[in-house]
Amino acid sequence: MKTLSYYLIAVVCLFSIACKKSTSGSQDEIHRSLYYKVVATIPSPADIARGIFEDSLSLSSVSTNSTSDPTFLTNFPGVSANITGDFGFGIGYDNVNLPYPHFSLNNVAFKNVPINFELNKVYESTTPPTFYPPTFLGRHDGSDGWNYFVDNVYPNDTEQVSFESYTQIKFTKREEYQLKAMTDPIVVIDGELSGYNISRYSTTNPDKYVHRLDFTVKFTGLILNQ
Repeated sequence: MKTLSYYLIAVVCLFSIACKKSTSGSQDEIHRSLYYKVVATIPSPADIARGIFEDSLSLSSVSTNSTSDPTFLTNFPGVSANITGDFGFGIGYDNVNLPYPHFSLNNVAFKNVPINFELNKVYESTTPPTFYPPTFLGRHDGSDGWNYFVDNVYPNDTEQVSFESYTQIKFTKREEYQLKAMTDPIVVIDGELSGYNISRYSTTNPDKYVHRLDFTVKFTGLILNQ
């Protein structure tokens, strides 16, 4: 993502932008925003000990359609949104200066989203129990703040955690901007998604050690790196 960002900045500096959308009309600004919230709807003993059951963060900016504003065609630093292959949407926010991502939802979490997705259509996906979750739900400070056991002390009747998740996403806007120096257009998207992740730890009773986190992400003006 960083390589693409540097390339776009270089292109904007060297060439004028042919700011033509796939739809009629013109746009002088991109209002870019990202909102993330996570709630422990079934809290863990560690959540209870901390007294923290939810967390959120938000970003916002306005970029001007001008060769002097290279942010017009770049995402927030650390934010990525992409579709891998023909299907599978992923989105995340990772600050390299912090130990953990704020959140990461990979392409398996939204495995049925096609490149040519429909607007205002809800795409749902369920991931069966697995040892490799398609979601990482962090906190605004970049800490791994959603562990289950206090001080990570595991009882004897626990094992490697099993994850299951549900997601849904809806895209509400899609616009394309064509750079004279590039063949493929830059795709800018708005949308919202939500879902949950359930972690189970017991070797004997699947309902004994259960942790559920529900999440919401809303975004506008994000660059889709196809």
